[in-house]
Amino acid sequence: QMYNDDGLTANAFEKGKYELLKFESEFKGSTLELDFDAEIGKNYTTTNKQITLVIHNVQKAPKHIKIDKKRTAVHWDVSNNTVTIPITWNAKYELEINIKLKK
Repeated sequence: QMYNDDGLTANAFEKGKYELLKFESEFKGSTLELDFDAEIGKNYTTTNKQITLVIHNVQKAPKHIKIDKKRTAVHWDVSNNTVTIPITWNAKYELEINIKLKK
């Protein structure tokens, strides 16, 4: 989880001027599923987040990656065994990422 507010409002949480960003991951067979969700305070206006997601210890290039069921291009770095996924996320909506790994 990650807490976010405007950094200026005293007692922002109590005033509903915050967002709590939630991240979960789970392996399902050879697929890594990542879920992004948010709790948004009643007086907070969320904005799009530009996220660079880096996943370590990926030994082979993934078969494919889907963000909200749409295939997307990503960068697999063979020298570091990392996958880099650029994401734009509007926290008003859940986001699901599925990474199909090679066995």
